[in-house]
Amino acid sequence: GLCVGTASTAANGTPVVLVPCGASAKSVWVVDSQDSIGRGYVPLINGSDTNFSHPYVLHYPGNGHPTDTPRPTLNTWTLQKYSNNSVFDNELWGANFGVLR
Repeated sequence: GLCVGTASTAANGTPVVLVPCGASAKSVWVVDSQDSIGRGYVPLINGSDTNFSHPYVLHYPGNGHPTDTPRPTLNTWTLQKYSNNSVFDNELWGANFGVLR
C-alpha cells in the first residue's frame, strides 16, 4: 500500500519517500511527454503542487552517482533545462518492462 511520493508539498530538495498510495496527490506522478527525449525517457511531475509553469519533478541529485553507497536520496526540483531546451539528464526517467510474449 505504499507508493513513491513526497511527505509534504513538493519544492526544491523535498525528499522522495514511500507514502500511502492514493491518500493524496503527493503520490501522483504525471508523465511530461512534451519534454521527452524520444527514447522513452521523460520527466515525472509530482502532483502535490499547482505550479504548472515551473513544475517540480523527480530529481536525482547531481552530486550523486548511481553506484554510491548509500545511494543518494531522490528529491523533487524545479524542471531544469539546458540552453538547447532539453531536460537535464538527472530529471529523465524510463521503465523497462521486459519482453512481451
